[in-house]
Amino acid sequence: MERGYRNEYNWFQLSEANFNIDDFRRKFESYLLGKYICVTTFDSGPLTISPQEKNEGWKTLHGIAISPGLKSNTNIPTAGFDEWYIFDSVPMKFVIEEKFVNYFNLDLSEDSDDVTRFWTEVEKHKPYIYLSDGTRLTIVSSDNELARQIESHWR
Repeated sequence: MERGYRNEYNWFQLSEANFNIDDFRRKFESYLLGKYICVTTFDSGPLTISPQEKNEGWKTLHGIAISPGLKSNTNIPTAGFDEWYIFDSVPMKFVIEEKFVNYFNLDLSEDSDDVTRFWTEVEKHKPYIYLSDGTRLTIVSSDNELARQIESHWR
């Protein structure tokens, strides 16, 4: 596990193939309840909302699928190469300039143009949590208690 801190965000990158975005959701669910997950990438592309999901409260904004307030039984589809921005409330204006889940070598500990653009996007939208599950699981959060729990989990 690699970790760091930038402005108000703790970040973690895990190369463990046996811990993915679904595992994160299950392990740290208490931090996600009541939050809204904006699925910017599902299996490297957009998530198409089914009529049933629309009836359950899912919305689409600028091609981004937005969950209803998360409950323990809310289904969040995953397929690998998924990218989520998680907010306390539904964002009224949310347009993603760039999706980073497919940047196979994005290493937040490095100083590169890709990393600079990544932080520009995160700091522009100010999510509570950013998750990306591509070649590694990337976790970015402004919640210091969650960061302590993540560190404890991998000690």
